Amino acid sequence: MNKKFVLIGLLFLLAISSGCIQLNNQIKSPVKVIVIKYYYVENSSGIIDMYGQGHDYTLFVPVSDSYQTINDLNPINITVDKYGNRKTTVNGPYNFSFSFKIGSTRNDLKDYPYPFTAVGYEEFLGTTDKIDPKNPTITEISKNLTSGKSTALQVIGSINNWTHAYLTYTLSEPRDLNTEEILETKAGRCEEFSRLYTAIARASGIPTRIVIGWVNANGTLDSHMWAESYVPSMGWVYVDPSAPEYGTMSQTHIKLYAGPDKLAETYYGNLPTRGISLNLSINSYMCTFDKVENCTLSSVSTLSGVLKE
Repeated sequence: MNKKFVLIGLLFLLAISSGCIQLNNQIKSPVKVIVIKYYYVENSSGIIDMYGQGHDYTLFVPVSDSYQTINDLNPINITVDKYGNRKTTVNGPYNFSFSFKIGSTRNDLKDYPYPFTAVGYEEFLGTTDKIDPKNPTITEISKNLTSGKSTALQVIGSINNWTHAYLTYTLSEPRDLNTEEILETKAGRCEEFSRLYTAIARASGIPTRIVIGWVNANGTLDSHMWAESYVPSMGWVYVDPSAPEYGTMSQTHIKLYAGPDKLAETYYGNLPTRGISLNLSINSYMCTFDKVENCTLSSVSTLSGVLKE
């Protein structure tokens, strides 16, 4: 009888032991965690008309890049500056028309090790009247935001998110602030968001430029400023700290000018009248990203009228 109980006890222990081994194996097995990003994007196509009247007026017109394709519909005497911007000089009445396709999303952003050196982009690491990457507070912020980061997109995302959280968006004055004033005020419009991001990005060794253009703001085309950061193997990556977002645009952005900083209005010359009309077809997509991007069409809309200045 005692032997029977001993045998039963041994079998019970063996069963428990087997169960524990199996359970331990389950715990030690690698667990795949799937992180899927959801976001909306717009792809647009249509016609833009730029018209007005001016004397010796320098006018920038849209240029094709990795996000937009521009086609001139009527003859324009175009010159290209050292930053790749297209411009023309008008004397008297003018009316220029362009067809375009704009993709709000890119699939070719493969991350790049950080820190890195981008030879030939030194001007986009420097100081302007409004952007000071050598400001002591900016360099300290840069040090904190880049600590522990090993890729370019990690750094861009960190600076972008911090800028958006630090500043409060406001339409009230003052505006067109410099780095020191932005840090003190902690508020501003798209200009201040973009310049503060640019100052920190440059302090972090990432060449960054200011971009000026138009954006579809809730069904109205409005003037806007954002930024682009240069990363080897990627080129210029879209960044909008007002949103905040980078790489993928949620709303249609039409680029008009890119450079070290915003040009002063006096650069454009004396322009008595100007206007921009448009007719856009906008496809909105709901997208997911898990190694590859998958987008499903969610709505189709149109946008027409005159640019809100």
